Amino acid sequence: DAVNYLRQPENGPTANTISSGDIDALVIDPSRGILLEQLANSPTLADRLNAGGVVGKIILGLLAIGLLIALVRGASLMISRQKIMKQLKT
Repeated sequence: DAVNYLRQPENGPTANTISSGDIDALVIDPSRGILLEQLANSPTLADRLNAGGVVGKIILGLLAIGLLIALVRGASLMISRQKIMKQLKT
């Protein structure tokens, strides 16, 4: 009997692609669905963020601040580099 799982593997064949007559690789799960159950039980990114709680949100905030500082410093360095190159030409 066919069993519908909560989450299916990405880019897996569908009934439409199989019935269209195209030759395609078909994956057979010899574990009788245990691997697909484990895939369905693996947490998504949203689940992981919710599990992080306040500490996770603080860490993500620090990451965002660090990335912003890196972008500003990178832009500053690029501007300084252009000014130095302009001075070297004159």
